[in-house]
Amino acid sequence: MWRKSSLRQKILIGYFILVAVIATVGAWSIYNVQQLNKVLTDITKENYISVLAAENMIGALERQDSGALFLLLGEKQQGLEIYQAGREEFQYWFDQEERNITLPNEGELVVRIKDNYSKYSQLLDALTRLNASGDGGGVRRMYLVEIYPLFNTIRADLQNVLAINHQEFIAGNARSGDTARQAAVSVAAVGGSAVIFGIIFALALSTAVVQPVIRLTETIKRIREGNLSETVAVSALDEMGNLASEFNSMLQRLRAYENVIYGKLAVEQQKALAIIQAMADGIVLLGQNQQVVMLNPAAEQILGIKSADAAGKYAGQVFLQPDIVRWLEQTGNSDQMLVERAVAIKAGRQEHFYEIEVTPFKTWEETGNVIILKDVTNFKLLDKKKAEFLSGIAHEIRTPLTSITMGLGILNESSILKENRSAIEILAVIQEETARLTTLMDEFLELSRFESGGAELKTQQLEVAALLERTIAAFRMQAEKVHIRLELSMSEPIPPVVWDAGKIQSVISNLITNALRYTPTGGRIVVTAGNAADAVLISVTDTGPGIPGKLQKKIFDKFFQMDARPTGKVGLGLAICKAIVKKHGGKIWVESREGQGATFFVELPIQAT
Repeated sequence: MWRKSSLRQKILIGYFILVAVIATVGAWSIYNVQQLNKVLTDITKENYISVLAAENMIGALERQDSGALFLLLGEKQQGLEIYQAGREEFQYWFDQEERNITLPNEGELVVRIKDNYSKYSQLLDALTRLNASGDGGGVRRMYLVEIYPLFNTIRADLQNVLAINHQEFIAGNARSGDTARQAAVSVAAVGGSAVIFGIIFALALSTAVVQPVIRLTETIKRIREGNLSETVAVSALDEMGNLASEFNSMLQRLRAYENVIYGKLAVEQQKALAIIQAMADGIVLLGQNQQVVMLNPAAEQILGIKSADAAGKYAGQVFLQPDIVRWLEQTGNSDQMLVERAVAIKAGRQEHFYEIEVTPFKTWEETGNVIILKDVTNFKLLDKKKAEFLSGIAHEIRTPLTSITMGLGILNESSILKENRSAIEILAVIQEETARLTTLMDEFLELSRFESGGAELKTQQLEVAALLERTIAAFRMQAEKVHIRLELSMSEPIPPVVWDAGKIQSVISNLITNALRYTPTGGRIVVTAGNAADAVLISVTDTGPGIPGKLQKKIFDKFFQMDARPTGKVGLGLAICKAIVKKHGGKIWVESREGQGATFFVELPIQAT
């Protein structure tokens, strides 16, 4: 009968039996509580209200005293609020006590408390008025001589009221003790019997209901570990038995599905592995904590290490160049694809240049990065030859430009030309264009020196604040002419640095020049500097139109210009800035939103590397 009952019927039968037991214990307990209540009600009516009123009056009286102390300390508003709240509470509980006088001598104490409290209230009102007059000495004397002694007197009388009622309360409790003990013994006997019966019945019911669930849970745990050959034993014809049957059917379908999926996954894995192995680009798979998982043959050749030997090693043990290791550590927690161009990697005696692309991946059980090494050596050599070609042209052009500049200077001093206004205007245009061409050649030469590795830094110890102030001073007049505020902000002292002062000054000057060019009249440019983990972070913020997101990655490229306005530039300024900062071992970037200005950041190590 019990085995053939449904799970719902089993639970309902157990529930009704337990309800009947609980109802029996409850009825017997109610009877005993009613008997005890008769005794306790008399005690509560006579003494509990007086005890509660005395305790609350003591608290209210002490809060009024606190309000007086706040007045002495100069906190008038807060003191008056505390005093008024305490006064209202005291009056409320005094009325309760006055209506509940039940003991000898209690009435005399209540009358004395009423008289003394009336005097106490009058003195506090007088103290408030005296405090408002500004007589601090008088306020303190009144409190210490009159108010505080009367406060102690009232509190002592209240404690006497509390004491006599508390004593009577204890005596009443003693009277109720016998009744309570008789009720406790009676209820304990009935309740104990009910508990013993309930425990035995609950164990039997829980075993019948929960045991199938336990077996199902254990089976699921084994299945989670990969053992799909498990089955659940069907031991009853109830809902759990039906669930076990359906679960076994599901397992059978899962086993069939697993065989199909594993076959497909194995095929796809072989395809992916074959593609990776055949790729000409080097591929390095990093798991958690930058540990190498595998290298394809191209990566083995590039890095000079076998995949089996590299597996499990930290990335820094495979990429031996410190600058690559440092860059990988900085990008290790990024969730976006990152690219580093033209990184030199030595394999044996040969040096090749690679574009390193880091792409993060995440699965349900692990995260990591895929590093792709693209050989750009030929492009690097081509770029170097192009730089050398441009440098040669620039050198060749500089010689005639120098002669032209000297000739223009001589012509400018000619007395004959000074009388010809048209000739003077033409000469000015030629001088301006010659100066622009000279500046352009200088930029070409400087950039080519950095790209060819021939540029050297003339480092010296210097103060960042002095360098920035000197740089900004050169633009003060230009900013004032167009009504732009040019400010320097340094929130903390910066230790001395070792940089090439001239080159870093040219970087900041270039950023300020660009900011002045794009900031509208009435705008603001702020140059800031601060410490950043063994480095100095300098920023130049403007209130211009901002830079579109798609252009922010191109803005440091050679010959790139934001717009086609005639500025006399060819887009080498920021490229030179990037080369100078990189030569110092730092980095430069921009953050901007269209319509909200732009901020250029320059992070440089304390000492140029």
